[in-house]
Amino acid sequence: MALESHQWQWTNDQPNTSAWVERIGRLEGEYGRPAGIGCLALVMMLFWALFTGVMVLFLVYAMGKVQHLPFMGIFLGAFVLVLVIWIGTIWRRVGLKYVLRDGTLSALGTYRNIMWTESLQGLREIRYSRLRGAVHLTLVWPDRQREMLGIPSLLNALEEREGSRP
Repeated sequence: MALESHQWQWTNDQPNTSAWVERIGRLEGEYGRPAGIGCLALVMMLFWALFTGVMVLFLVYAMGKVQHLPFMGIFLGAFVLVLVIWIGTIWRRVGLKYVLRDGTLSALGTYRNIMWTESLQGLREIRYSRLRGAVHLTLVWPDRQREMLGIPSLLNALEEREGSRP
């Protein structure tokens, strides 16, 4: 299945997730975010990097005006390190895709690296929840569970009615 824009209905109604358990085992293909999300995330990260750079330069300028404060270099280094890790984590998830093939579900990151893979055999339940406007799915097996984002193209495929296929 090609990645395409889908019209998932973002309502407050709870979907029939009991039917999803059977449907997810039959799905094949890649399900990811629309391409524009990557551009938006890149612009946001560049904005934060610019903002942080200006703040660091301001702190360095302010340090030159007053006496050198002990451990200020360590503080600035830790701040920049945390920012780089945070941006890297966001960037890794921007291109998130879920691949369903031969009864397995894999999550691929931005550079198509495999983040995790799970067999769908024995899947007992799919829980649907909304957190801060985003849909989250929890796949539950008897011995484990896995959290995943509710990407609209995947949600549309799970909601697809038997008679509505082309």
